[in-house]
Amino acid sequence: MSILNRLHKLLGKAAGSVVVRLKQPASIGVKVMAFNDAGEVLLVRHSYRPGFMLPGGGVDAGETVRQGALREMEEEAGVTVSGNIRLFHAYLNREQGPRNHVVMFVMEGCARTRAWTPGLEIREAGFYALDALPETTTEATHRRLSEVLKGQPPSDFW
Repeated sequence: MSILNRLHKLLGKAAGSVVVRLKQPASIGVKVMAFNDAGEVLLVRHSYRPGFMLPGGGVDAGETVRQGALREMEEEAGVTVSGNIRLFHAYLNREQGPRNHVVMFVMEGCARTRAWTPGLEIREAGFYALDALPETTTEATHRRLSEVLKGQPPSDFW
């Protein structure tokens, strides 16, 4: 029996929520729907997941979700923002676990501000016209685009 299970058994229900949080801590990630001045959307392709998707990642300790989103944009694609930054929605990402939440921002006025080359994590990153998205763009990305651009009500699930 694990130490956490023993603790739960010894302390009873009162410790239950603490044990659950220790076993499955909540995590918060960010995703960014970033548009350049031409109205193209930024997509990335990871080395470890199939398809093109919105850039994003985990929020670091001591970092706000907005700071995390801006950092991920720069790290993954060499892109910075000079325009509007808007919090769009928060989603539960059940694929990543029962306590994984993703906060999505919509950003305008985005541009690549440094030379970018593929790395170990991100194999491709670029701006794409909305009518010429890569064939392998993920379903979740298509759903988020419909929510933002077509006014479809946002799902609560990524």
